[in-house]
Amino acid sequence: MPPRLVARVAIASHGTPSRHPCAAGVSLDASRLPRHWNVSASTSPPAAATSLLLDAASGTPLLHWTELDHSGDGGMPDGYPRATLLWSAGRLRDATRYIVAFRKLVDANGNPMPAASDGFAA
Repeated sequence: MPPRLVARVAIASHGTPSRHPCAAGVSLDASRLPRHWNVSASTSPPAAATSLLLDAASGTPLLHWTELDHSGDGGMPDGYPRATLLWSAGRLRDATRYIVAFRKLVDANGNPMPAASDGFAA
């Protein structure tokens, strides 16, 4: 199954995550997204990965991890939808295009996450 494109994003160098508000409500664990303690899961095997960070010119998968955005937690009710953040595990090269894709994302109940719009559906 090819990756389902859920957003077009700009990615900055290491230290600035790629933010995906359209993936708000996703369960990182149920979706088997790579976390900071299992970064190697982000590239092995690429065909089964639920998140992808690729060098656009070569198609080479790059190590990365995901987490939920907690920057707005103060005063928010439990369970409010958070953006999904994707972090590169290393510094990205200047003037280089990268591709970010998510597929097979589910919520905490195992329900498939809808595409952000019909244009992003597989």
